[in-house]
Amino acid sequence: MGNPFIDKLLKNNIKDSNNSFHIALLPGSRINELINNFDLMLDIIQELANYKFFKKIKFNFALSSDLKMENVQNILEMRNWQFEKILSSNFKLLYSYKSIKVFFKWNSFEDILTESDLAISMSGTAAEQVVGMSKPVLQVEGKGPQFTKAFAEAQRRLLGQHVYCFTNFSNKNEQINGTIDLIIKIMYLMKLDNSFLKSCKENARNRLGNKNATVKITSDIEKYLISD
Repeated sequence: MGNPFIDKLLKNNIKDSNNSFHIALLPGSRINELINNFDLMLDIIQELANYKFFKKIKFNFALSSDLKMENVQNILEMRNWQFEKILSSNFKLLYSYKSIKVFFKWNSFEDILTESDLAISMSGTAAEQVVGMSKPVLQVEGKGPQFTKAFAEAQRRLLGQHVYCFTNFSNKNEQINGTIDLIIKIMYLMKLDNSFLKSCKENARNRLGNKNATVKITSDIEKYLISD
């Protein structure tokens, strides 16, 4: 019957018709691993900045309120990122690294997922929601306590073939480079293989169901309720 937790997202899942490609960055929401996840994702973006192609890509971090804006700014400045501007009542930051521009956003989770074409994820429920919206997910294995190698493997098994992860690495640099190769491969498939996005939709339906799950579930429950 579907999952109520993606009903609203499916209802609003209408991407702008412009040709820009959006990547959502989902470092998770648990503060005890969020900083490490955030740092690893920044490492990946900094490596992507060596490819001119990614200058055209729009990157959006969906950040938990536990990661304060001043903490993000301190981290970015230590990494020599360039401040561009603060937008919308201090809930959005724009920074650049070489040729790449990245938005850091709070309270914008649904908008980020709606706009995105692909998600790079170190999260739990958020990855499920992306899959339910018929979009591919690229995992980055973390050190936990939640998002570990074992958790990522279980997530791939449960959410199907369009959750990807580079797992064959012995050090951080190998992980970053392998992840970047996967990003490029997935974007290639999305642009040039007409069957890819169709397969994403079929996988979403099989794994998480169609929209209007709340209505379907409550209607089914009503059949078993006996009124006096």
